[in-house]
Amino acid sequence: MNRRQVILGALMGAGALMIGGGVALAHGRGGARGPHVVGQIASIAADAITVTTPAGEQRTVRTSDATRYQLDGVDISRGQLAAGQYVHAQGSSDAAGTFTASAIDASTSPPVGRGRRHPADGPSR
Repeated sequence: MNRRQVILGALMGAGALMIGGGVALAHGRGGARGPHVVGQIASIAADAITVTTPAGEQRTVRTSDATRYQLDGVDISRGQLAAGQYVHAQGSSDAAGTFTASAIDASTSPPVGRGRRHPADGPSR
């Protein structure tokens, strides 16, 4: 991939994030595509997590018994998530726009790099 393609891809991704208000289509684990929410945990309720996106918007991430959790690359239980952690939630949105996470990758450190990729995303390409 050349520099122009990388820059164009980054701009398109940033635009999708801004338009989608924190829910965007992107490659997920194994190259799968689907909606995701990125940001910092603001609060945790019984069936949902409130995430503050990089744009400062609050997004509700619904969870279920099937949701998988990781913290810094290690499998954890939901109870180990905490306000202030950085997350990348992958899942699906229904027709009403409700986002339900199938996987939540959390980190105790903020995203790194020019594209502000989350460490759980792996190396940039």
